[in-house]
Amino acid sequence: TTTLVEQIQSKIIDNGPLQSCSMIDDYMKMITQDVFGLAAFSHDFGSCRNLQLSEFAEAFEAMEDDILDRCLNNTLLPQNLCYWIPTRRNREFLKHQKFLRTFLSGIVAERLLLLFES
Repeated sequence: TTTLVEQIQSKIIDNGPLQSCSMIDDYMKMITQDVFGLAAFSHDFGSCRNLQLSEFAEAFEAMEDDILDRCLNNTLLPQNLCYWIPTRRNREFLKHQKFLRTFLSGIVAERLLLLFES
């Protein structure tokens, strides 16, 4: 924890307080992701160590933003309801979804292998 606090302090000094305040949301996402990864999967995403959102977090955030936008704007458009319609937006969403599923499946497979080996 001290390392994380020192890293954030260093980032605030380097970037200035105004830019750092806008990054608080990102810092909270990094902490949440790392805690969740360690608690649920015994996997360290390394976001806090690098102070940078991991590829996993970026894909998750892109899907989250897309789902919220579909729920709040133009909710009755067929392409917002049916992800299989081949639009650029749907292809991008499915790309992120495939990445997350593959990534998490790999982590679960590793954990199961370790469990059965011991």
